[in-house]
Amino acid sequence: MNPSYEMAFNAAINKAICFNATAGNSQDIKKLLNKMARDPKNKEYLDQIYYALAEVCMKERDTTCAIDNYKLSAMKKRIK
Repeated sequence: MNPSYEMAFNAAINKAICFNATAGNSQDIKKLLNKMARDPKNKEYLDQIYYALAEVCMKERDTTCAIDNYKLSAMKKRIK
C-alpha cells in the first residue's frame, strides 16, 4: 500500500524540519524539497516547501540561503 500524497508530502516536510545538521548531509533533503517545488501539483504548498528549505539552511548556519527561502515562503503565502 502506498501512502496518500498528502501524507507523503507532510512526511517530507517534517523530515526537513527535523533535520539535524550535525548528524548528516542535507543534500538529499534539499534535493527532494527542490524537486517538490518544481512539481506543479505542489503549487499551493510552495510556502511550506520554501519554509522547510529555509529551516534546513538555518540549521547549517547558512543565513543567506535561509533568508532567501524565508522570503520565497512569505511571497508564496501572500499569493494564495
